[in-house]
Amino acid sequence: MGLVYTALVTPFKSDGSLDVQAFEQQIDTQLQAGIHGLVVCGSTGEGITLSDAEKETLLKTAVQRVQSRVPVLMGAGHASTQIACLWQQKAQDLGASHTLHVTPWYNKPTSEGLLAHYEAIAQVNNLPIILYNVPSRTNCNLPVDVILQLAKEFKSIRGLKECNFDPFRLYTLFAQAPADFQFFSGEDAFVVPWLSMGGHGVISVWSNLVPKLLVELVSKPTHKLATQIALLSAVWPSRPNPIPIKTAMGLDNFRLPLLALPPKEREELRAKVKQF
Repeated sequence: MGLVYTALVTPFKSDGSLDVQAFEQQIDTQLQAGIHGLVVCGSTGEGITLSDAEKETLLKTAVQRVQSRVPVLMGAGHASTQIACLWQQKAQDLGASHTLHVTPWYNKPTSEGLLAHYEAIAQVNNLPIILYNVPSRTNCNLPVDVILQLAKEFKSIRGLKECNFDPFRLYTLFAQAPADFQFFSGEDAFVVPWLSMGGHGVISVWSNLVPKLLVELVSKPTHKLATQIALLSAVWPSRPNPIPIKTAMGLDNFRLPLLALPPKEREELRAKVKQF
């Protein structure tokens, strides 16, 4: 059986402030659907636009609402190693069960720099860490040898969220990583082949909207369910995440520089999603 962790969107009020009540309702819906874990303040949660105080509020809210029923992962990554280390400690202090650390963006570190970055974070405390590789957003691809070295040297580095779906890369990782190291797909449409290759689950965007469908898919992967997820993904307009998923959920408030869809596109997307 695979795992589904939902990368939670962050609901905002019309004035741009956090909608904590809506966030709590999201969490309740996820738990009722049998989701296996939650991620707060990630890229789907517009984490890069949140203030430190807002991040703390969201993490505290999630931890209090979940009450240890499922893991709560904190999106703690940063382009600055120093700041990433600070969030690694703060996540533990606030009750997170794991952290998710994306590769540094913009400053283009070498392999040696990436290794040193994650080594510094892992030495902060023993809070479990999930590495996050998403080259399309960071322009930084976490090398296989760096991932394997970190996985073997640090017991606190427990897994990888991967968005680079090079088959040779994946088979190498699956074959050589420690047995207890977990691999999560960063793409919903890739779940079935991911599980068949040896992956453990998905950190999902679509499970914000259809958590039961994703839980069913990883429990009993079938062609029919995989096709449903693929068709859902196909209705997305050419806009960056989380614009499509929030629009599908009826959430139209975003943090700049992201903008809501124009009214016509918004209604077209919602009409298509209702078919599922």
